[in-house]
Amino acid sequence: MAQILRQAAPFMAAVWVLTGAVLLLGLGGRWLDARFGTGPWLTTIGLFAGVAVGMYELARVALRSTPPPGNGR
Repeated sequence: MAQILRQAAPFMAAVWVLTGAVLLLGLGGRWLDARFGTGPWLTTIGLFAGVAVGMYELARVALRSTPPPGNGR
């Protein structure tokens, strides 16, 4: 069980980064929209930026943990 958790830990951390980035940048965009009266534009940009940051982190972890081809595993 400990080995499974050790292998899954980077992916669980990447999911938290995805969630945190979407929440933080989305709420930041919402706050800026309320401050400057720009409508939903900065919220939308913040949400898309949060998804992009989170997906980048998830891809980085997934590609780093994939064994090289021809390794026999």
